Amino acid sequence: MTPPSPPPRVVLLTRYLATPAQPDSGIGRHFIVLADALAGAGACVHLVLLAAENSSAQRAALARLAPRWSYTVVDCQLPAWLSPPPARWPLLWLLRDLWSAGLAVRELLRLRVHQTNTVVETHSTCVPALVFNALGWTTLVRVSTTMARMYEERAISSRWLRLGAALETLHLALSPALLTHSARHRAQVCADTGLDPRRFALIPHGLPAPGCGSSTAPPGKRLLFLGRFERRKGIDTLLQALPGLLLSHPDLHVSLVGEIGENHDWAEPLSPLPAETRARVRAHGRLDTPALEALWRETTLLVAPSRYESFGLIYVEAMSRGIVPVGCAVGGVPDVINSGHDGLLVPPESPAALAAAIDHVLAQPEQRARLGANALATYRERFSDSALARASLCLYARLARHLNPPQAI
Repeated sequence: MTPPSPPPRVVLLTRYLATPAQPDSGIGRHFIVLADALAGAGACVHLVLLAAENSSAQRAALARLAPRWSYTVVDCQLPAWLSPPPARWPLLWLLRDLWSAGLAVRELLRLRVHQTNTVVETHSTCVPALVFNALGWTTLVRVSTTMARMYEERAISSRWLRLGAALETLHLALSPALLTHSARHRAQVCADTGLDPRRFALIPHGLPAPGCGSSTAPPGKRLLFLGRFERRKGIDTLLQALPGLLLSHPDLHVSLVGEIGENHDWAEPLSPLPAETRARVRAHGRLDTPALEALWRETTLLVAPSRYESFGLIYVEAMSRGIVPVGCAVGGVPDVINSGHDGLLVPPESPAALAAAIDHVLAQPEQRARLGANALATYRERFSDSALARASLCLYARLARHLNPPQAI
């Protein structure tokens, strides 16, 4: 279906962007994919990155990227006189949000979004966008895992973080247009916040097809975990499941990729194993794109046993390569993975169930091939970047028609 003509301009406002200068995240990956896809579909796109740190490195990374869309990197680093001690990092995060609010408004005024037919898309954890609602600007808010849910799953408590989470909830309550990527996550957000589910549009995330790589299956078997080493991502569940798997499958290797995060003694569950067995588990840290692509080509299964995901873009990343994703039946993940058809789902926080599912699919190469083929078909049918662009442009056009035009200030 050909989408209606897009509004003259789309402004994407984000605190995260997946470039080598900033640790990757699902939100950061989404916004760079969305900008590329919209520009490829003919939309006029400008991206505003609120950079709390490394703003010069971000500008350099974007210059090397040479995107088809225009961009501004706004330096939102707190001045020294406003910065609390490092030990009070929750307060630092909140002050940084409040400080960047004024800078974001100034930038969008410079872009004249209040005087043109412009749709601004941002994310729910971008608290500075709360100010735009008060100004009457047409702001579309994509709701990923909320701050309250993240802090709950990470077992972190602070009055400053609770205040930040309350500001996010207020942001959602006041936003004229809400968007999320899965029906189950929408239901969870509405249960947590009391919001009306009818206020949400649903558009799944999308990804571009990966570049051409080797299609020859590598010898042996390799599990890939890709994500932050933190409780919410379930790295502890995977590590507890590994000892039996490594002993049962002598040709199994495990690659752990991502920021180390909270679990600094991540290797402790493996310590009872013989040294030669432990050597088959490698923590790579964060890899650049070529190294990660090479690792994908060696991967048999993607294992990401998160305690909560609003969607789980990493599962789509695996599907786009015909790799079987293994996750947990939480949040929006069942809207992405049809367990037994194009991947596997297990209960969260169950190392035994996770090990059994992995063991089963490793021991059944024919089933693994069937699941991988179905995963690739699911990606092509539901999660391509072109599908994301088409659905987004249709939604932008409806917003431009039906919302009141923004008022000049």
